[in-house]
Amino acid sequence: MPSLRWIHENLEPPNVEEESSDIDDSCSSDDSFEGNNNRDDKAEAKSQLSRVLSSAPLDNYQNGNPAAVASIPWSLVHSKIEQKPLQLKLLARTGYCVGIDSLGRVAGVDADDNHARLFVRAVADGIVRLQSAETGRYLAFNSTGRLYGELNMNNDSNDWEQWSIGNYSAFRSRRYAELDWWLAIKRNGRQLPGPKSLRGHTTAQFLPIVL
Repeated sequence: MPSLRWIHENLEPPNVEEESSDIDDSCSSDDSFEGNNNRDDKAEAKSQLSRVLSSAPLDNYQNGNPAAVASIPWSLVHSKIEQKPLQLKLLARTGYCVGIDSLGRVAGVDADDNHARLFVRAVADGIVRLQSAETGRYLAFNSTGRLYGELNMNNDSNDWEQWSIGNYSAFRSRRYAELDWWLAIKRNGRQLPGPKSLRGHTTAQFLPIVL
């Protein structure tokens, strides 16, 4: 059975050199969800996710099949969410899904975690809002570049530009676009602060898994 790393590395990622020195793996413990320190549970979740992704050929993504597990083109996502929001998970190339808990903390979570379920809502052409289906909070950056769950749906920090990077998607904060702050999840599951994020880095590349 191919590993999650093998699957990611064989999806033809964009030609971008990974600068590991730019990524700080140190982070305070309050960025992670309770219970996320169980390595056995994480290993099992990743193993399950590997089996799911290995059964979804890249052709499904390229053909724009809405039933594909791996992803669908964002042009179809936008056309659908004009009528009704889609529910999905954002799987980072680092092996975690983006999650927002009830306290507004953002971190990488396992694929079977309820906090990984997100609603994607269209705001304008190429602009989306990502809302937790579990907690109702919106994904946002604060003024220091920390990801958090915003309760006010009208906060302009909730808006994200959706960009395509090869077979992946990336999300840049619309409010902090001039600062070039991107949604990113590190290999240890912790969020990467906006000032340290890079568009071409694997931490900022995601596969949308439509539910």
